[in-house]
Amino acid sequence: MGFVDQNISDERKRALEQSFASLRPQGGARLEFFEADLNALPATIETIARRKLALVVGSSGFTFANAVRISELIVKHRLPAIADGRQFAEGGVLLTYSTDFVELYKRGADNVARILRGAKPGDLPIEHASRYAFVINQKTAKTLGIRIPQSMLVLADSVIS
Repeated sequence: MGFVDQNISDERKRALEQSFASLRPQGGARLEFFEADLNALPATIETIARRKLALVVGSSGFTFANAVRISELIVKHRLPAIADGRQFAEGGVLLTYSTDFVELYKRGADNVARILRGAKPGDLPIEHASRYAFVINQKTAKTLGIRIPQSMLVLADSVIS
């Protein structure tokens, strides 16, 4: 399985490798890291496709800012991929599971309104994301010849057909 992002630190690699190793079945896939800047993305995605790897798109400012381009390349090379953010699923990536940013923005706007009404910022509670969105691109699954189990489709917050 390939993991693509820009400037992956050794610490992040170790953490991801440990997480992946604990999840992988005996004798299963291994995780490989591919660092790419915007210019190297086409060649990197092509290499991953040629090696017939599944792809995990890292979650970073780089991947978020380049979601459209990354999605286009994934679709072009017919890669099974997962990423962080609905924009990837809308762009053709197979699965996404990520923070519900719309909900976070609403909560942020509520805090701004409280401050404008006189609340002290230091008195507002610190909030963490509590809602996540699981999106399946069924159209991509069909293109890749992958059957998504009904049990997963039922769990999805959204299915793109």
